[in-house]
Amino acid sequence: MKVIQTKTEYRQRPLGIDVSQPAFSWRIDTEAKNWEQEAYRIVVALSEKDLEDGGRCVWDSGRVCQREMVNIVYEGPTLVSDTYYYWQVYVWGSDGKSEVSKPDVFHTGLLSPDDWQGKWIGETQKREHHIYRKTFSAEQKISRATLFICGLGHYEVWINGEKPDDRVLDPGWTMYPKSCLYATYDVGKLLRQGENAVGVMLGDGMYHVPGRDGRYAYFPRSYGFPKLLVQLNITYTDGSTVSVVSDETWRRADSPVTYSCIYGGEEYDARKMKTGFSTPGYTALDSDGWEAAVCVEAPEGKLVSQQTEPLKVMQIYEPKSLILSKPNTYLYDFG
Repeated sequence: MKVIQTKTEYRQRPLGIDVSQPAFSWRIDTEAKNWEQEAYRIVVALSEKDLEDGGRCVWDSGRVCQREMVNIVYEGPTLVSDTYYYWQVYVWGSDGKSEVSKPDVFHTGLLSPDDWQGKWIGETQKREHHIYRKTFSAEQKISRATLFICGLGHYEVWINGEKPDDRVLDPGWTMYPKSCLYATYDVGKLLRQGENAVGVMLGDGMYHVPGRDGRYAYFPRSYGFPKLLVQLNITYTDGSTVSVVSDETWRRADSPVTYSCIYGGEEYDARKMKTGFSTPGYTALDSDGWEAAVCVEAPEGKLVSQQTEPLKVMQIYEPKSLILSKPNTYLYDFG
């Protein structure tokens, strides 16, 4: 008998879950015929070591005589935001044997609106697109760091010139007056002691669908202009913490994206790209038209952690030919 596929909120090792009582589940791999689970015991702790040593635990369900392996709800003390919790399940079977799962982990998002410390920054007029940048100094050696970000309609984010993962077209579409999704990233490996930088590019997405302007738009619709909320929580090795948040101290400059529409496509002027703008070594702040970011009103919808699997690039199409259609204008034929 072996305990397999342990999950929290139906996902393996999830980041940023924002439910107060997450549900656990597992499966059993056994060759025994007519096997049934007779009882289970779930233990939740703040470290793997506490699980292994039987030390301090956050919650111990005790032995529960039930056959269920799905939707076993956490019933311990209130969970803390931006915290890793480790858990194991002990299982007793009808064959008289018992087994314990390997340690698993889940991470909590920002569980209360009061946990958000930043301000919304963004665009203030139609057909306006900017890139955003913030530099900061990490004064000590970093133990871990978590990035929480909501960029409406869509965003791309870099830390010290690198993307934290390969997701695209984040966040997912919602009924924005009701809910707006934020993503959670583990970015400790991208930060360094000393100077660091965060860079973000915004697009309209489904949040702001401009008028047709001669382009196919299906129907224009807007819940506001593109906007951004960022919170980067850093924990140092001595246990102290600091947060880098979006506010008017961020800088912005014209984006290479000059037109953005979920139906009508995108126009990108590569001459406007500020190469290296998301790195701490970028020095062209005075010559490249940078200005202070503008604080804007928050969206109407509630911030909710995005728990669906992200969209990713699965296939890349190469052009079949490149044609100079007229001076300074090229046509890429993809067949």
